[in-house]
Amino acid sequence: LLSIDGFGLVNSYKLLSSLESIRTDNIIEALNRKKDFSISSAEWFAKKDKFLEKLDKSKEQKISAIPFTSNDYPKALMELNDFPLVIFVKGRSESLNFQNTLAIVGTRNPTKYTYDNAPEICNIFASRSQSVISGLAIGRDTIAHKAAIKMGIPTVAVLPNGLDEIYPKENAILASEIIDTGGCLVSEYPIGINPHRYQFVARDRIQAGLSKAGLLLESSAKGGSMHCIRKL
Repeated sequence: LLSIDGFGLVNSYKLLSSLESIRTDNIIEALNRKKDFSISSAEWFAKKDKFLEKLDKSKEQKISAIPFTSNDYPKALMELNDFPLVIFVKGRSESLNFQNTLAIVGTRNPTKYTYDNAPEICNIFASRSQSVISGLAIGRDTIAHKAAIKMGIPTVAVLPNGLDEIYPKENAILASEIIDTGGCLVSEYPIGINPHRYQFVARDRIQAGLSKAGLLLESSAKGGSMHCIRKL
């Protein structure tokens, strides 16, 4: 459904919630009942085959796809009004289901005061958490992930793009360290999807959804990190 151009997450929610059972024939029939929209069985299966091909390529890169219907899907995310229908995970997914989880967020361009003091602050908070959630960005995210690794705490990096590429590239080594120390990378986007501006805002809700509490290191009043904090 999400691979249909212009259909989107909201329409996918509405369609799936209208079905008594999620079957291919039910989905195609429901799609064709929508105003100004039609899709043939051939078109549907072509999209399905293309998506399954992506899943196979994902498995080759040790990326798992977890749909919301799976028992492995994080229960905390289900509390979001706009939870992802599928999440993609690279690394150990157990850290997505801990109870005492902390999101550490903030500006990508922190002041000298934050750079000087954030590591110690993050160390203190990370040591009291089961896992630390952040976004792998340069700046405060990097500080947060490194603090968790230093404390021996699994850390989760939520990315705004497919997990076949690390964004930003400068943190590719850090991403590997996150996986090697029992954490994971998470995204709602399949491989091949590049980061776009709106996807960073969408990413923030997942960080909030996976976390029981949040620590805002530094942000302007209109900074992107405020999206995450307001969701908590």
